[in-house]
Formats: sequence, structure tokens, C-alpha cells
Amino acid sequence: MRTHPPAARATLATPSKSLRALLVVLVTATVALPMALFVPSAQAAPNPAPRIIPALQGWEGTEGSFVLSPEARIAVDAGVREVGEQFATDLADVTGAELEVVEGAPLSGDFVLRLDPALVNAAGGERFAEEGYTLEATTTNLVITAPSTQGVFYGTRTALQGIVQTPGRGSFPAGETADWPDYEVRGFSLDVGRRFFSAEFIRDYITMMSWYKLNEFQIHLNDNEIFKPSGGWKDAYAGFRLKSENPEFAGLASVDGSYDRADWQSFEDAAASHAVRIIPEIDVPAHSLALINWKPELGLNSGIVGGVPSIQSDHLDLTPANRAHTTDVIKSVFDEFIPWFEGSDVHFGADEYPKEFADGYRTFFNDMAAHVRSHGKQPRAWGSMKWMHGSAEGYDHDVTVNAWSNDWYEMPAAVRDGYKFINTNDATLYVVPFANYYHGNGLPNQQLYNNWYPNRLVNSAPVEPGAPAGAMFAVWNDLVNAEYTELGVHGLVRDSFPVIAQKSWRADVPTLSYADFAAVRDQVGGGPGLTHINQEGANATPGELTTDATVTASGSDSGHPASALLDGLPYTRWQVAADDASFTIDLGARRAVGRVAVEWAQPLPTQFTVELSDDGTEWHTAAAAVAGTKSEVLLPDEAARYVRVSASGDGSVGAWSAKVFAPVPLSLGATVTASGQETADFPPQLAVDGDLTTRWSANSVAEPWIQLDMGAPKTFDH
Repeated sequence: MRTHPPAARATLATPSKSLRALLVVLVTATVALPMALFVPSAQAAPNPAPRIIPALQGWEGTEGSFVLSPEARIAVDAGVREVGEQFATDLADVTGAELEVVEGAPLSGDFVLRLDPALVNAAGGERFAEEGYTLEATTTNLVITAPSTQGVFYGTRTALQGIVQTPGRGSFPAGETADWPDYEVRGFSLDVGRRFFSAEFIRDYITMMSWYKLNEFQIHLNDNEIFKPSGGWKDAYAGFRLKSENPEFAGLASVDGSYDRADWQSFEDAAASHAVRIIPEIDVPAHSLALINWKPELGLNSGIVGGVPSIQSDHLDLTPANRAHTTDVIKSVFDEFIPWFEGSDVHFGADEYPKEFADGYRTFFNDMAAHVRSHGKQPRAWGSMKWMHGSAEGYDHDVTVNAWSNDWYEMPAAVRDGYKFINTNDATLYVVPFANYYHGNGLPNQQLYNNWYPNRLVNSAPVEPGAPAGAMFAVWNDLVNAEYTELGVHGLVRDSFPVIAQKSWRADVPTLSYADFAAVRDQVGGGPGLTHINQEGANATPGELTTDATVTASGSDSGHPASALLDGLPYTRWQVAADDASFTIDLGARRAVGRVAVEWAQPLPTQFTVELSDDGTEWHTAAAAVAGTKSEVLLPDEAARYVRVSASGDGSVGAWSAKVFAPVPLSLGATVTASGQETADFPPQLAVDGDLTTRWSANSVAEPWIQLDMGAPKTFDH
């Protein structure tokens, strides 16, 4: 495919030629640059809103900052002591500062967490009462107040994200906000029935979701292959992931992975300390092969033939002759496991059952809804009423439904029938990892960020804003025989969590471009406290040379090695107890270098220098800075293999990350025109915005082209 208009072909230059309109997407040059510091522009007063994910509902900035001091404490009301302890743990991970949690009157310099059930906000209404908070930062204190413990917790997430983005992770801009979610449900559903996910993974996901103020984690606990294998259903893969010690349920749990009572309690404990509600789902009467394998007589057209179990389907038998027995056995399964579940809601599945047994299905649906309520839980189900009966007439309406399919049960039908419902639309919000359907490579995050809301599909709004209770995206592991890991799934969906959070917490047009949003996302990371999914670092920055580099240091403290500088993880750091220390980055080969960026840890160094070398023996100083807050330096026009950074401090030197970059591309920010664009979401300018997560996409023409105008003649070499 050509990348330039046919009429302009002859204007392409060879290296070292000069021209104004350059017809390629990335053009770089090793032009001479003066030795200089990259100095951020002076902050205006009043302070602009801190960049938080999801964005704050409002902000009134003042001047100055709340500065985190070594003497600071976390002063809490008695009712939010546990929130304060979690905040202290996370603050230590994020900043390295270990603060005491105290009850009683605050002192100057303290964080303050207050629980005030009488606090109201007219604009936030019920949502503010249940999950909202206020945050006021002054030069003396940072105060979070909320009518609920959940709101106080969310306020601490805002404080932590704001602090992470300040120099040295040591302050929060002065100002105040009243913040709350626009939608009640902001969630994610994970199919562990067809692919087991470790307990460590589940706990990490609960923690990570809370970082973005997502509040519901639905765990789909049983399922099976969706297409019958050639050998029949007896050969199909099936999983049931809860393991009871009760001998009546022997043989039900999967041998290739399940959660015992202790595992599940660890999930509930993590959820309770992170303001997340677990929605356990035992899926019946379809997707029930694991239950039929356990008791073959439960299966539709099953039973014992010649003394051998005959498994003819993955559907429970709801025919009139057997429905009562089937229902009683399934109720006993729910009786066994509901006591494990501490949340308010329990999901009983109820999707994709054969239409020819619709009346038996409806009776079962109503029986199971009533049974879940008898345990003091709110029942949930996948909406199927439109497909089964054409309407919800005769169905229990005191059920929260997932509006997941325009054929089975869509959002307008739920509005018409008066159900409380959640937008889980399959065409918009489903991921089937590595499949050729349902977003096998992950959701189109940029498109969702620009166009989607909980009341919408991607390109249409079938119901009014506020009609759904909220939204939930989902991972379905249909490909039971494919080879991929839980971390492979995480790689597909990691960047979707902040997008869904943003558009369901503050459901209006984002103030940040997607490129800027992605930059904030990468800076704040997935949150502190992760032990498993943090094996995968942040997205690489364009021009970064250190993704495959190695690093050594003059010394390091236990638990804070030099390798933390390059691991891509926002909450690991290098630290050494010394007045003077250095680290050396080996790029692996001689490379053109343009700048060095170091995120220093507290206490900030008083000065640092950057030296370059081709062999690691002979060094020369390329740049120097006299203040630790100046974390980026531009380098002169030269190449090197080794980059050494030396810093002076007061008893300790440390840094969260260090990166070396190639010279800035000449094409960054150029004016771009093109033959056309596929949709409004993919304009040509995204080809030169410096963000690897955004792109230009051409319209359907025979010879699409893109053209850059850099504004003046530039010398380039590649």
C-alpha cells in the first residue's frame, strides 16, 4: 500500500535532503540539541483539576499543595479505621511513606478520613449517598469526608492517584471536589467455568478494579464447551469451580482447579477491604454439563442406558415429569454455597435454554428467583424472556437482569418490562480471548472511550441515560482447547478497565483526548497491592530505548533492587541508604539518545548528573541538574551504549523508574492530511500524536495515502 498521493511520489527525499511536506508517518533526525533541562511550565493558580481515572465530577482549585511530610499521620473516625489501615498500606506502596493511623483530632500535615452519614449532595443524590465523597486539600491537611465507608475508600483512591502524578510523589494540589458515580453498577464478569483462574489472579482483579472505582466483579463459576464434540457431550470439557467438603457434593468440583471455602473467603475479604461487591454466578439450567456429569439424571434426555450414564445435552431436564426433582437438586447446590457468599446478590444464570421447553424454563426461573431471595439475596439472571416467550409476561420481575443480546433480551425490552438491568451487550462488551468473534483481541478501547456510555451500544443509544443500573464487560473462555494463560487474558483486557470505569462513573464527554487519558492510565498503573498480574508492566512509551535494557547500581537496599528502575511497574523502586549513589543503564548497543527521564523517590536528591559512554569505561558528562524535581534532561546530539545517572541526597537516594529515549521525532505534532478516514474515531492526526495506542485508519479507496507537513524545512536521516 502506498503512503503518499500518486502526484507527489517524486518528492520523497533520500536521507539528508531537505523538504517541507514529508509523506511518511514517522520521521526522525539526530539533529544537534543544546544541553538543557526539560522544565515543566509553572503551575497556574488556581490549581487545575488533578487527572484522575475516572475523572472527578467537579473541581475548585486553590493555590499551593498539600505536601506529604515525614511527620504526617492518617487521622480517622472510628467507623473508617479499616479504610484508614488500607490507605496506609497503599500509601506506603505508592510513595514509600509509612504513616501511623490514629483516631482523634488531626494535626497539621495529617490526612483526615471522616464518616458523616448526614452528608448530602443535591447533584449527586442517591449515588452520592451510597458511594460519593468530598475531598479538600489545603496546605495543611487533606480531608476526605463521605456518608459511607465505600465513599471514604473511593476518596483515598483519588488521593493516591493524584499523589502518584506529582514530583517525588510527595504532594496533592490544593482544591476541593465533590465526587460520585453516575451509575450504580460498574463492573466486569469473568468466566472461570471454562478456564480456571488462580486464586491469586482473582484477588488481584478485585484490588485492581477498586483502583478505578469499579464496584462489581461477577464470577461465572460453571460452564462447558459450547459445541458438542464429535464423541458427544460426554467428551465435552466442563468445569464447576466451588469445592465443598460436604460428602453430598463429592465429585462436583473440577479436578483441574477449584476454590475451597478458604479461597472464597479470601475473595470476600479482599472485596470488603476494596469496596467491591462479588456477584457469584452458578449458571443453570443451560451451560450445566458439570452438574449433569455429577448427576446424569439431571440432564435433558439423559439417564442410565445399559448401566452407563447417557449424557445427551448440557441442559437440565425441566420437562414436567422431571422438573421438580431437577429443581430440588439445584436448590440444594445453591443452599450449599450461598452461605459462602457475603454480597447482596447471587446470579443463577438462566441463559440460552432451548425454546421448545419455554414454559418449564419460566417456572424454573421463577422458582430459582424465589429461592435465592429466601436466602436474603437479590437474584440476578441473564435476560432471555424475549427469545423464550416474546415478552416477560409471567416472569418474576424482582430480578436484576443482564441485557446481553438484542435477540434474547435487550435494553429497550428491559425498560418496557420494568426490570432493573445492566448493559452487558454482547456485540459491544464481550471478549472471547483469541477467537475470531466477540473481540478476540480485546475491546476497541479508544472507540468506547469516545462514543460509548452505559445506555448505549457503540454507535447508538437505545435507551435514555440513567435507564440501566450500569454496565459490565465480560470475558468468555469459549475456546477451551486453545493454549493461552490467565496473564494472556489480562493482557487483552487490562486497558479496558479504566475505560469502562471512566464512562460509567462520569457519563459525559471526556475532557481528555484518548491519548492523554492513556498517558494518565500508564502513569497511575493498575494500583498498589498487586502480587500476580503486575508481572506485566506498563505500555512502552514511543521512542523508549530501555524496554530491553539492563541496569546495575552502586548499591541497593533489601527489597528495592536496581532492576525496579526498568521493570515497567509503577510501585517498585530502587533505593539505597547513601548520600551519593548511581545506576548505569546498558542499552545493549550504541544508540542515538535524546533524553533521560528519572522519577525520583523521596527524599528527592539535591542534584544529579547524566554521563554517557561507548564502552562503560570512558565517561563524559552530558547533562546536570541541581534539583531532584527536574526529572527529565535533554541530551546533546550523540550516541552511546551506556547511560550513568549519579545523584546526591541526604542519607538516601532512590527512584521509581528510569528511561532513556531516542531523539524526538520531527513528525511529532505535524499537520496531517490523508486520502480519507474510516470513521471519525481514527483521524490522520493520530498517526503523529506520539501515542502507540491510537491510530489513523483509512477509508476504502484503491490507493490510500497520508501526508505530513512539518511547517518548515527539516533535515532527516531515517
